[in-house]
Amino acid sequence: MEFNIDAHLWCLGTYAERYVPGGYFDEMGVDEQLETMSKIQGLNGLFVFYPTPPMPADPDQLVKKLSNYNLRVSNVCPEVWSSRKWKLGAFSTSEKNIRKEAIKTVKESIDFGKAVKAQRDATKEKFAQRGE
Repeated sequence: MEFNIDAHLWCLGTYAERYVPGGYFDEMGVDEQLETMSKIQGLNGLFVFYPTPPMPADPDQLVKKLSNYNLRVSNVCPEVWSSRKWKLGAFSTSEKNIRKEAIKTVKESIDFGKAVKAQRDATKEKFAQRGE
């Protein structure tokens, strides 16, 4: 059986939390994280947030960087939760400007996903190549 697994850089994060705000592990650089991920059997996709820091914001640069580690973008998730501005929700807020910003971010993340050819389910791609 062939596995198609994706992960995010957070999988190799410090695991900071409220009791240990500095985290349980030393912080790794992006290249060190990608190098480690590239050695995990079956892991071939990277789950990317949009906006993309600490990864490159330019779609071509991101695809190239990941390809250096035999990885690809598996999917793109719009990041509309980790800032105080989203405290009342991204879409449920009564603040019109915040809701507009959330919609803009989601639309941009869709365009970004298309630009990097995000493919969450590689199995579908394989069936399509075989004409199934």
